[in-house]
Amino acid sequence: FNGPTMSGTSYMIYINIIVDTQLLQGLRLDGQALMILDQSPIPDTNFTGLIIRATRSSHSLRHINPNVYFSAMYYAFSYAESYGMPLGINARHQCVMYMNSMAGNGIDDDCDGRIDEEKANGIDDDGDGRIDEDLATNPPKLIMQTYVDIRSCQDPNTVDVTASAIGQPQVMTDPRCNVAIPLSSIDTAGASSPCGRTVQRLWTISDTCGNNASVTQTIVVGYPEQVYQPPADFTYKCPASFDPVSTGQIQVTAKAPCSFTYPAPVIQYSDEKISNYCSPSYKRTWTITPSAVCGNGTKFVQYLRPENANMAPYSCEPLCYNDALCYYNNSYNASTVAPLLSTYKPYGSSDSNYTCFCGPKSTGMRCNTTIIACQSNPCIHGTCSETAAGFACQCSPGYEGVQCQSEINECASNPCSNGQCIDLFSKFVCHCNYGYSGPLCNQGPAYTQSIRLINGGRNDTGAVQIFYNNEWGTVCNKGFDTLDGNVICRQLGYRRMLQQLNTSALTSPVTGRIWLAGLTCYGYEVQVTECGHGGFGQTGCLHDRDVVLRCYDYNECASNPCVNGYCSHSPNDNGYTCSCFGSYTGTNCDAPLSNCNSTLCTFGTCIPTANSFTCNCANGFSGQLCDTGKIADTLFISILHYDNNFLNFNILSPSMCTIWSEWEETACSVSCGPGFKNRTRSKCASPNVPSSCEYQSQTLSCNLGACPTTLPPPTTALPTTQAVTPTTSGTISIHMWYSQGMLLMSFILIALILAI
Repeated sequence: FNGPTMSGTSYMIYINIIVDTQLLQGLRLDGQALMILDQSPIPDTNFTGLIIRATRSSHSLRHINPNVYFSAMYYAFSYAESYGMPLGINARHQCVMYMNSMAGNGIDDDCDGRIDEEKANGIDDDGDGRIDEDLATNPPKLIMQTYVDIRSCQDPNTVDVTASAIGQPQVMTDPRCNVAIPLSSIDTAGASSPCGRTVQRLWTISDTCGNNASVTQTIVVGYPEQVYQPPADFTYKCPASFDPVSTGQIQVTAKAPCSFTYPAPVIQYSDEKISNYCSPSYKRTWTITPSAVCGNGTKFVQYLRPENANMAPYSCEPLCYNDALCYYNNSYNASTVAPLLSTYKPYGSSDSNYTCFCGPKSTGMRCNTTIIACQSNPCIHGTCSETAAGFACQCSPGYEGVQCQSEINECASNPCSNGQCIDLFSKFVCHCNYGYSGPLCNQGPAYTQSIRLINGGRNDTGAVQIFYNNEWGTVCNKGFDTLDGNVICRQLGYRRMLQQLNTSALTSPVTGRIWLAGLTCYGYEVQVTECGHGGFGQTGCLHDRDVVLRCYDYNECASNPCVNGYCSHSPNDNGYTCSCFGSYTGTNCDAPLSNCNSTLCTFGTCIPTANSFTCNCANGFSGQLCDTGKIADTLFISILHYDNNFLNFNILSPSMCTIWSEWEETACSVSCGPGFKNRTRSKCASPNVPSSCEYQSQTLSCNLGACPTTLPPPTTALPTTQAVTPTTSGTISIHMWYSQGMLLMSFILIALILAI
């Protein structure tokens, strides 16, 4: 309907309505519940009259049940005029099915010609194909908590969840009906686990009007053990915000595999200042108190640190710089800063309120001057790099120490397993004990695990057996000779083979496998399997041809015959040789060189001792023979080309011109296995006068690794010590610098043709 427009006057507009009292609440104006100004029942009827306000516009007045009858009058008035009109009344019965009507409303809600004929019993009482519509009376109501959540710190399966423990629903019935069948329940058990269990409880009731009612209650029993994750330490920026929303909070989760995280615990925190910097650090202690939760209370610590401790906390102005620590003067005392004084230096500041403690890399009133530690060249034999604490040295090869001031002792770790270690500059050499070989003296008797002598009555005698393919087997004497026997005895740790015996010398016969025959050893092999042979198990022999040996075990070096040198067995196996220390000579190194040979200490003075000598090195040089190192105040001569070799020499003064050349080495005497090589060096008082030259020659051992199983006999004879005479000539280009007294000598290029 529309309110009429009578004039421009403002009207007070009302609507009067008459409706069944029980159906009053179903009225809607423009889809909304009525704002009733006044209402009163009409005497001797079941109707009520009511008044509502309206506006001068289009409106809709309806009841939610289309079968409800009501009447309405629209009227308005102002100070000069008024009007009114009926809004109509449903005078013709037109049934519209309405299934949500109120029970016992006297209306044919299902349009079947009968009024209030159904019961709330889940049955089609009137046979119209519909259930529980157009009810005569309201069904019972069961008022209860449909979801019950229980938290228990005991086994969830032992918690009492019976109706007496949980409680029963409150029952409300229609005044026209009474309870016919008492309230009852049926339980259905749900899932059960260490985290909890679930029970579904169905409550039912019936009244005397034939109505039924039911409701389902869900009961959950949970085991609420929780896990607390503390926040990470926090670095705050100036200006600081210490709210946990910014700095991090405790995270509460369920302990796996459960998912219950409530009820939440009580979480509190307190802050303690733990540094007195201008922007201080804080220790935040979190306290967690469980609330009806399994477990005890706990605490966590979180640290809140400034991004820059040298900031003024409110103005955010930097007070000290670089690696300094800033303290307000009223926040520290002597005991507070005492631990700092070994590293930090206190300075005043332009402001008397604070003090700057400068670290190793800064100085000045506010520590704003950076110290460059490498400027003083602290690394004697290495490269300097700046660090937060000062400097760090990357040492050149062969040196160690904070300032690379010490030569490394490569023998300190005892690298020679079965021998004596000789420390050289930036390297070491192993002199192996008898029976051992290899760069680290770790080859030799270790191989005895795969070979043995048995049934000989003594350790050095017996039939030879080799361990192969997890089985011991003998060696056939087909083609066997002394070289083969020497390799076997050395592998067993003996000097050589003393005698080959017959099988009759055994205390008892040998049985089992015969592994090898036709051995072809050259005498330098470390183990017998490196020798040529006819293949494992391919022998064609019987045990009456088993190899039986007696090995020779005399060690000529056992008595330490070399008094001032190193003892080694002679290659021909019939004695020993001595390698003497620098100031001794003789067969047993027992004859001291007279008055210290002037060539022993390259850049130093030779000092005789009771049994040897020592070198007193010149400034800037080091090493056992003073032959390594250089300093700035020396003349540096770089020989760029000499017989196609690059050589570097350091000398102390222009007058010292006789120096040893670098060692020149020959190739190893063998192509595989242990052998020998020579090395030589020379020293000439005058480069173009051969008669002014001295020469030194040494014989060294070498090992080129294991040989193939078949090799031709070596043809290279054992090298002997001999003088070396240069046969080539070359050009020497010499660059000279001399820094003593800030004097820089000009570049001098000297071309010398050596006629040697």
